[in-house]
Amino acid sequence: IADGLAWGGRGVHARVADSRGRLGVVLRSTGVALVLLIVFGALFASADAAFADVLGDLMPDVSMKDSPWRVLLFVTGLIGALAAAYTAAAPVRWDGITIRRGKARGRLEWAMPLIVLNLLFAVFIAIQLTVLLGGYDKVMAETSLSHAQYARQGFWQLLWATLLTLLVIALALRWAPRGREGDRTLVRSVLGVLCLLTLTVVASALRRMDLYVDEYGLTRLRISVAAVELWLGVVIVLILAAGVFGARLLPRAVAVSAAVAVLTFGLVSPDGLIAEQNVQRY
Repeated sequence: IADGLAWGGRGVHARVADSRGRLGVVLRSTGVALVLLIVFGALFASADAAFADVLGDLMPDVSMKDSPWRVLLFVTGLIGALAAAYTAAAPVRWDGITIRRGKARGRLEWAMPLIVLNLLFAVFIAIQLTVLLGGYDKVMAETSLSHAQYARQGFWQLLWATLLTLLVIALALRWAPRGREGDRTLVRSVLGVLCLLTLTVVASALRRMDLYVDEYGLTRLRISVAAVELWLGVVIVLILAAGVFGARLLPRAVAVSAAVAVLTFGLVSPDGLIAEQNVQRY
């Protein structure tokens, strides 16, 4: 994105420098034409109602209320178009990029925060299991929440927790101790436990969405975010497999899993599932 903006800026500057004289002529001519149109158009519109109606239909609808939002959308679209054009003009050679490994940390400095995080995950999951194994009605009574409110309250937080866990794993691997065999065993153990606990969080999030759908039905947003959460679970399983068999094929496996997930999502006909489920509910 940054390179695309700089590239676009250089291009505009070069074009303006080449046609500085012509640009001034165009701007002056356009300004004079606009003044003449406004003055004489206003006179003719006040002189004839039919002409005023035609002119009113031709004039664009300008609303100050939506202007900031439209400006934001325009700027976002412009930045995205420049980034896409720059990428097409100068494709990135991903196979030529070398990522430097971070400075290895000591066992205590690296492992203690992750172990604390694992304990937090374990406590949360224990409470979730208590709820699922019979304490659900008690939780509903104590919190005064319906099934749908309880499900909706936590799904998005659990989705973000899954995404942040992937970020934590990436950073932890960057600074992981790797000098001895014991270090590598520690890395696999701590991150493996974190991945397993995160899979349980994914299951909890999907269960909450299931409760919410039971209460209020299925929509495009609900089925889409549930599909994303399910794919994140697949990514975590791939990370677990990489810890056992090696990470050489992990990037390709994640890319293939994303493509398969999108293809499957289209083939199962989500609109058909939504309609069928909501008709059955009715």
